Amino acid sequence: MEALRAGGLALTISVRLGRESAEFVAEQVRSGRYASATEVVEEGLRRLGHQGQDAPPRLGFAGWQLDTRLRRLRTPAGEMQRLSAAECRLLQALVESAGQALSREALSPIVCNREWLPSDRRLDALVAQLRERFRRHDRGADYIATIHGLGYLFTAG
Repeated sequence: MEALRAGGLALTISVRLGRESAEFVAEQVRSGRYASATEVVEEGLRRLGHQGQDAPPRLGFAGWQLDTRLRRLRTPAGEMQRLSAAECRLLQALVESAGQALSREALSPIVCNREWLPSDRRLDALVAQLRERFRRHDRGADYIATIHGLGYLFTAG
């Protein structure tokens, strides 16, 4: 199982599953919902720690799946990509507002934790990084449109 962080220290945990639990984990991976047994177990542990709260959001679009809690993006082919915190916040804001243009002024506090200034290129750089991630797996992927004078529009829904 991959290392988990607790108080800044990396922890490695071993989990032994009974036959029924192991079959459940294997089925979750086979179904494509999770990429690995580790991911299934981590999700289960998170849910135990968050009982009574909403499950971690998973947002899907055009065959892609964004897990905002893990900051992972799954390609249509099932490959997992880790996102930076800012990339994840940007993609989440865009996906949740699909079809609605978002201004840089609106996005900057959410994504960069600061007010947007006309000289600030951080959002533009993050959009370019996300576009590159999409195009590595689908050359025709153009999910984020630039609306000149305003900001960005997420077009995959």
